[in-house]
Amino acid sequence: MSSGITVKIKLDPFYQNFLRVYFKIPEGAVFSFPKGHDLSTKLQYLLTKQPEKFTPVENSESSFEIELPYCREKDVRSYNYLSPNREKILVNNIILFYKVIFHEEINHLRNEKGFTKKDSIILFMEDYKMSEDYYDRIIRAYNRWVENLSRRRKRKKQKKSLT
Repeated sequence: MSSGITVKIKLDPFYQNFLRVYFKIPEGAVFSFPKGHDLSTKLQYLLTKQPEKFTPVENSESSFEIELPYCREKDVRSYNYLSPNREKILVNNIILFYKVIFHEEINHLRNEKGFTKKDSIILFMEDYKMSEDYYDRIIRAYNRWVENLSRRRKRKKQKKSLT
């Protein structure tokens, strides 16, 4: 259950859209992580008390409001602040979560359903209601991931051959 108290973070609209679609939160509604989700647990841990000289994040395209869940360890009425470093940690965890879901979905579409790389990416974008403007970004990220996988495999083979 959510508390009604929110925290704002700076998050790329691309990831904002992904989170809303993944967790089925309509546009315009305040976002909250489901109870017990890994990101909800991490958010609870990262919350601290507001400093005295706190200035709220200004509303912009990249500001993302998250409703805080009730938690046993911390009272969200006083622990409702993310320092810049803690905010970066949360954002990095959100990006990592996106990458895991993205790679799982694309691998499922390619390997189990037999779609091409291009078709898999188009289907992923359609499923997550992403604008076509993001196609180049997504294809580049996928190609980087494939390259890194092949590099890791080559290094692993080289280590085995050296021993």
